[in-house]
Amino acid sequence: MGHIFIVSDRLARSQASDCLFNHKGAIKRRVNFKRPFNETSVLFPLLTLYTLAYLALMGYDFAAKEAFDIPSGLMAVYITLVLAYAADREIRRWIGKEIPLRKGTLFVYLWLVFYLVVFMIRSLKPEYTLPNDLTKVTLQVLGIFFGSKLSKKIFQLKKGAVGSVVSILKGPALSKAEGEEEKAPKEVAPKETEKTVEAVRNPEEVVLDLIRKNGRAKREDLLPATGMSRSTLGRLLEEMEKRGRIRQIGERKGSYYVLVGS
Repeated sequence: MGHIFIVSDRLARSQASDCLFNHKGAIKRRVNFKRPFNETSVLFPLLTLYTLAYLALMGYDFAAKEAFDIPSGLMAVYITLVLAYAADREIRRWIGKEIPLRKGTLFVYLWLVFYLVVFMIRSLKPEYTLPNDLTKVTLQVLGIFFGSKLSKKIFQLKKGAVGSVVSILKGPALSKAEGEEEKAPKEVAPKETEKTVEAVRNPEEVVLDLIRKNGRAKREDLLPATGMSRSTLGRLLEEMEKRGRIRQIGERKGSYYVLVGS
């Protein structure tokens, strides 16, 4: 009877420790799921709020027919906020940090559409006047947008140039390694040797040899012989046709290729 109580007590302690462990694990998982703070997550909603408020004030200023003027100073704060948002995204791009998916171009479209609507109403009804800062704000937002696009383009060009330099620098090293591999003696079966020689041959020569051998050749025959993809083989055949090496007979699936002059 005493043994039964001891076993029951151990089971209860084991279950309690498992529950405590699971509880702590759940707490750790909840803590790990906490998202890190970044400026863009605050700047985007703040800029959205400022944009909507500024547009509302501009609209009221336009509808009031000079009976209301927007207090000075708001334009400077708003443009600074737009610059901060654009600069944060570009800095993240250049230092390699993750860029949150935000539609910053939405602000540019809002200002351009609003300006166009207000300008058309002003043209039709001269009693309305454009708000004082509307043109300045629209042009500055547009300038920041194109500046951000220019920075992105320069970054892409720089990244592509660096990739080209790296590939050029790796070229001699790869050639040296390939040369050392060629010097090392290898025992290769006869069939494998034939496949290797066939793969190294110029694909154009393979195409010409196959046509000479059979008198004609379809694309389906050339695909396994050259080991090329369908699109790559298509480009090769078009180039050979332009250079007068081969000629296509027929259209689509029933077409085949022959040597020029045959």
